[in-house]
Amino acid sequence: MFYYLYDNKQPGRLSRVAEWPGDHLVVHAKGGTGYGAELDLDYQLVKSLRLSVNMGYVKTRIKGPTEISDPRQPASSPQPLEISGQPFAFAPEWTGSSER
Repeated sequence: MFYYLYDNKQPGRLSRVAEWPGDHLVVHAKGGTGYGAELDLDYQLVKSLRLSVNMGYVKTRIKGPTEISDPRQPASSPQPLEISGQPFAFAPEWTGSSER
């Protein structure tokens, strides 16, 4: 099991890819949290057959309040975009693998 805390990270170190219809946007946050667990099993079924299974779970959240200027809006009238509570980019909630 694990828990980690990102706090006061340099800009661009913690990112979130937001999706809108026909648009992908990368936004940056100052911090966040994550927790989860990993499980590895390795079993020798018979002399010539070994089974290995790995499973992981992680829950990540950007700490808030985190308001940024919405880069999709014109610079002359910026609108705030709230990203707190969103998961980290490229951090799948469930992972797994197996090998024999």
